[in-house]
Amino acid sequence: MHRWVLTLAILHCTAAQGLNLPVINPNVSELVLDVGQQLSLYCEGNEDVTWITRLAKHQKLERKYGKYSHFTTRATAEFTGTYKCAYQNHTDLFTTVHVYVKDPKIFFVAGMYSNYIMKPEGVDVLLPCLLTDPGVTELSLRMKNGSSVPSGMVYTGDRQRGITIQNVEPRFSGDYVCVAMKNGVEKVSKSFSLNVYQKEGYVRLSAQQDTTLEVSEGEDLELKVLIEAYPAILESRWDTPRSHNVSGHKEEFHRFNNRYESVLKLNRMKTTERGQYTFYARNANSDSSVTFHIQIHQKPVASVGFQNTTNQLLCKASGYPAPTIQWYQCPGIQDRCTENDTGKIEQLRGNTIILQTTPYGHIEVESSVTVGTFNERMTVECLASNFAGEDHAAILTEVIERSYLVNDELFKPTLTASIAVATLFLILLMILLYKYKQKPRYEIRWKIVEANNGNNYTFIDPTQLPYNVKWEFPRDKLRLGSMCDGIQEDDWSLDMDDLLRFSYQVAQGLDFLAEKNCIHRDVAARNVLLTEGRVAKICDFGLARDIMNDSSYVVKGNVLLFVINSIAGSMALQARLPVKWMAPESIFDCVYTSQSDVWSYGILLWEIFSLGKGPYPSMLVDSKFYKKVKDGYQMSRPDYAPPEIYTIMKMCWNLEPTKRPTFNKIGQLIERLLGDETKQDYENIQCATTEESEPCNDPKSCDQGEEDQPLLKTNNYQFC
Repeated sequence: MHRWVLTLAILHCTAAQGLNLPVINPNVSELVLDVGQQLSLYCEGNEDVTWITRLAKHQKLERKYGKYSHFTTRATAEFTGTYKCAYQNHTDLFTTVHVYVKDPKIFFVAGMYSNYIMKPEGVDVLLPCLLTDPGVTELSLRMKNGSSVPSGMVYTGDRQRGITIQNVEPRFSGDYVCVAMKNGVEKVSKSFSLNVYQKEGYVRLSAQQDTTLEVSEGEDLELKVLIEAYPAILESRWDTPRSHNVSGHKEEFHRFNNRYESVLKLNRMKTTERGQYTFYARNANSDSSVTFHIQIHQKPVASVGFQNTTNQLLCKASGYPAPTIQWYQCPGIQDRCTENDTGKIEQLRGNTIILQTTPYGHIEVESSVTVGTFNERMTVECLASNFAGEDHAAILTEVIERSYLVNDELFKPTLTASIAVATLFLILLMILLYKYKQKPRYEIRWKIVEANNGNNYTFIDPTQLPYNVKWEFPRDKLRLGSMCDGIQEDDWSLDMDDLLRFSYQVAQGLDFLAEKNCIHRDVAARNVLLTEGRVAKICDFGLARDIMNDSSYVVKGNVLLFVINSIAGSMALQARLPVKWMAPESIFDCVYTSQSDVWSYGILLWEIFSLGKGPYPSMLVDSKFYKKVKDGYQMSRPDYAPPEIYTIMKMCWNLEPTKRPTFNKIGQLIERLLGDETKQDYENIQCATTEESEPCNDPKSCDQGEEDQPLLKTNNYQFC
C-alpha cells in the first residue's frame, strides 16, 4: 500500500517537473485601491494559466493568451477578495494576491448566497464578511438585535475571509452581523442567518390553530401544520374521513429549507365531513403526526306529536350543539305562535332530556309537555334552536281525543302555488332592476394625479382642450428606415445570473411604482427594455403598440377604455386587455391594484425563465381558460427556472390578493438567489450565428416572422 502511494507521488512530481509557481504582477501579497481606479493583474507561467476569482461572474473579465493571462477592470467594492492564478492542468500550483477596494460607503462585502447558512452541529462555520479597507480594526461578531453572542461561542476574525465560528451548536442558531471600527466609528455588515441542526434526524409538527374545531355548515376551513425536519421529508399525507370531498378541497405543501408548511383547505364543509383529520410526516430517521377534531354545527330538525296519553305532547329535535326546546301556546289556527297577529301567547314549561349523543354526530333531545282541555281551537308550537339556527313544529288541539296538523282553507294547493309563482316573478323583477341600476355609465374624462402626494385628482374633459392642426407632426414625407446596421452583437451569452438580475431589476422598478401609489396594469415581457449594460427597465408602450391588431390584447366583457393618442389625435373606444397576464380580480371584477400587478409579475417571471415562451402555451383564450384561472390553475415550472423562482411564481398567483407578496418582499427573495457560484450558462436567445452577419440592405429582411417571436403568436390570445 505504501509503495502504491509513493508511486503516485513520484508520477505527480514527474508531471509537474520543471514548473515554477505562476508569477503575478504586481508582485505583492496585498493590493489596496480606491473606488474608480483601474485594477490590472498580470499572470505568467511555464504552461497555460488562468485566474480564479471570488465571484464567478468576474472571470468574464479575464483575457487569456496561453502562458499569459490579464485581468483588468475599473475597481468597485465588490472586486474586493483573493485572486488566485493557477495552472489549468495543475490547479495545486498557484499564486495569490488579495485586493482591497476602499469605498467610504461600503465596508463589508459578502456573497448573495451566503446570507442564509445551514450547517450540522459540531462543524466550523465561516461568515464571509470581507473588509474593503485594511485600516479597519477590531473585527467582531454580535447578534442582529444588538445583543452579545451566546455564551460559550468561540470565533476568530480574518480581514480577508470574515469570521469563523468554531464547533457550532443548535443553540447558536440566529441572525448575526459583523462589526468593525473605523476612526472610532462603528461599521456593521449585512446580517447572516445561521441555522444549526442536530445530526440525529427529527420531525417536529406544530398545529397553527386549536386541534378541536367547530364550524358552521357551508363555511370554509384551513388546517395548517408547521414542520421542522432533518433530514428532508420523504413522505407526508392527510388522513381524512371517508366522506371527504376531494374535489372541493385542496392540499398545499411549501418548503423553506429545513422547514415546511402543509395546508389543507376544506371548502364548503358538510355535516358528513366532520371527524378526525390527521397529518402524518416522516423522513429517513423519524416520523410524527398531529390530529384535528372537527365538528360541524347542524341546524336543528324538530317534530311534534301526541304521546300515548291524549293530553301529553312530545317534541323531538336533533342537531349540533344540543338544541334547546321551548313550548308556546296561542289561540286559533296559527302557523307559528311566536309570529301570530293576535298577540296572545303563552309559554309552557316542558321537561327536556338528551336521548342520544354520537361521536362527531348530532345530539338528539326530547321534551314533553302536558296540555289541558280547551273550549276553542288552540295551537301548540315546539321551537328548537342552537348556534346554527332554529326549527319549529306546530300542532292543533280542539278535542283531546282528536289531533291534526295545522291546516286551513286559505292554504289550498292551487292558491299556494299561485303565491309561490308570484313571489318568484317579483324576485326576478327585483334582480333585473338591480342589475340595470348597476350598469355603468361612462363619460370621456382624463384623470390627472398630482405627483406630490398622489391623493389629489383633477378630471378634465378632453373635448374642451385647445387644438390646432399645425401641432400635428407632418407624416406625408415620412420614410421608414432600417436599424440592422445599428444593432451591436453581444459577446456574452445569457446565463442564470442575467435572468435573476432581470427579475430583480423589474421587481425594484415595480416596487418604486407601488410606493408612488401607481398601478402599472400591463406588466409583461413586451413592456421591459434592456439597456446596453443588460439593465432591465420597466416601461409601458401604450399606443406605441398597435393594440387593435396585437394578439396580446383581447376584448373582454363590457369594460370601456378610452385610449388617447396624443400624436395621431385618435381615440379607441373598445378595451383590449392582455388576459393571460391579468389577475383573476382584474379579469372578472375589473379591479386593478398593486396586488394585481404582482400576479402579472409572476407571469413575467414565467416568460423570463422559459426564455421568451408565451404564457399558458397551447391554451386558447376561451371559456375553459377563464374557468381554469378562476379555479386557481397554475402553469408548471419553466425549463430554466430554479425551484426557488417557481415558488415565487406560485406566491404571485395566489387567488387571494392580500396573500401575494409585495414587490419589496419579492426583491428580497430574488436578491438571496443572486449568487457567487452561478456558473451555468444558458443558450443565448438572440439570433447569433458563427459567421459574421452581412449588412442588411433590404428593409424587408429585417422583419422577423412570427416563428421567431413566441410572445406574438396568435394562438396565445383570442377575442372573448
